[in-house]
Amino acid sequence: MLRWASGLERVWVAASRLTPPFVFACVIEGRGQIEVEAVRRAARRAAAACPGVCARLAGGLGFTRW
Repeated sequence: MLRWASGLERVWVAASRLTPPFVFACVIEGRGQIEVEAVRRAARRAAAACPGVCARLAGGLGFTRW
């Protein structure tokens, strides 16, 4: 389901392009080495539980939508 992106959402995305990383950051705390495949599995489980985290921006100007 697509929905229109608000003006504020478009501003945040533009700010991220100008001064990265402004938004869309992830921090993983821990000790030792990170098992990449375990992080990928966790990300897939999280996305299945909350599909909105996988939203992608489409369109431009006043026609931007998620």
